[in-house]
Amino acid sequence: MTLALAAEAPRIADVRVEEGLPTLRVHGRPTPPLLFWTNWTQGLLAEKDGGLVLSQNPGQAWVATVVAGGPVVLEAEVTMEEGYMADATAFLEAKREHGGEWYILGLQYLRDRGPGDGCVPQTVASSIALAGKLYLAEDDTRTFLTPDDSGHGFGRCPDLATTTAVLARNWAAAVVQGGGLWWMDQGGAGYDDSDLVESLGRLARWHTERPRAAFRSAAEIAGLLDEPSTAFLPQNYELMLPLVIEQLVDELPFVGAPFGVPLTTDLPRARPYKLYIVPCAPAPSEETRVSLRGLYGHGATVLWLHAPGLMTAEGPSADAAGDLVGMQFALRQIGGPTHVRLTTTDGLAHGLPPAFTYGTDRRLGPLLEVVAPRAERLGEARCTSLEILDGTSWPWFCYQGTGLATKPVDRGRAVFSATGPVPAALVRNLARAAGVRMDDRKGNVTFVSAGLTAVHAAAAGRWTTISRR
Repeated sequence: MTLALAAEAPRIADVRVEEGLPTLRVHGRPTPPLLFWTNWTQGLLAEKDGGLVLSQNPGQAWVATVVAGGPVVLEAEVTMEEGYMADATAFLEAKREHGGEWYILGLQYLRDRGPGDGCVPQTVASSIALAGKLYLAEDDTRTFLTPDDSGHGFGRCPDLATTTAVLARNWAAAVVQGGGLWWMDQGGAGYDDSDLVESLGRLARWHTERPRAAFRSAAEIAGLLDEPSTAFLPQNYELMLPLVIEQLVDELPFVGAPFGVPLTTDLPRARPYKLYIVPCAPAPSEETRVSLRGLYGHGATVLWLHAPGLMTAEGPSADAAGDLVGMQFALRQIGGPTHVRLTTTDGLAHGLPPAFTYGTDRRLGPLLEVVAPRAERLGEARCTSLEILDGTSWPWFCYQGTGLATKPVDRGRAVFSATGPVPAALVRNLARAAGVRMDDRKGNVTFVSAGLTAVHAAAAGRWTTISRR
């Protein structure tokens, strides 16, 4: 799918880097990168009596920017194929031959788009911002006007107040990454309400009024993704679901502090964070191994999951993993559902109940056991395997050993977990110990920059408004 901001000459819109931030310009003037898309089939988008008249021509979907005065039609179109968007999660790039900068579209995880969810993008928004590209988040919120049926009801907002709160959360999530978003009308008249349209204009005004610093995230936690390692993973959810998706989508948003998701290859040019989570990096390049090990020199805490640095050109190596993490391991040839049970309630496990257990019923393997003599033992990993994983029969069928431990390394601290996802409560303790600024003590969803602090309640209840000084 290609979004042509220059559907007809002369080009009316482009993206330029100004003051270090990508900026959308329409007719030569800076414009909030807030777009609207609908799949109606009756004509053109227009404004009427404070509401939206939403429509399209066959085979085309019209896009409009929403500015302070209301929605304004932008002469642009999204190509359709057989009545649906060719790929709603594809990268979108500006026409390179026209000059200017590129922009990239990312869809948030559909499983967490509803009220109380974390609004995590399916792309590496922090990496996009670091590269100076304009990030456009796809917001397909199920508003209170969306049909409440099996095709549209997942994550649906029950009323106007909840809808506007979710839209504000999604806007804040994009803003702190230097980006904008486009609202996708689901099922037709999802925005056919004057108060709801007014809320979009209010977000556009907020966007215009924010200082430039608001578009640079102040997150001190990073979830690092290592692209080369994906070549060593089975093409299924056995590893990716518990280690990456559940860790980044189901746990990190509820720590009580904002987080970013850069790539490991961004480390040489990225600003430092205080806590790094490396959820799935079994085969980083030699250059990336150096960058990762160098994090300790900055005094950072690094949480490693499952099998960091295990794979080498000669095969699996516990020594290679130990050299990367700074903690001695033994390789255990077993694969299956793996859980860690805490063996202490002190230190990093403070506040968690005795014998608290976390992990996955997915099949992880092989496993690394901590055997470092100076490591502090926090939990025991347990795994039982009577299955054959992808044609591999494991020589062990039952295992238990140290699967959660911590150890000082250089000026920083290593924390290793044999399985994931590591629960938000435990990550919160790690973040506090690492000196991370906690913006919400109860673990609500937060988005923070120098010019913006946004908190989205994860659950009903009573909580105190925060302030940054």
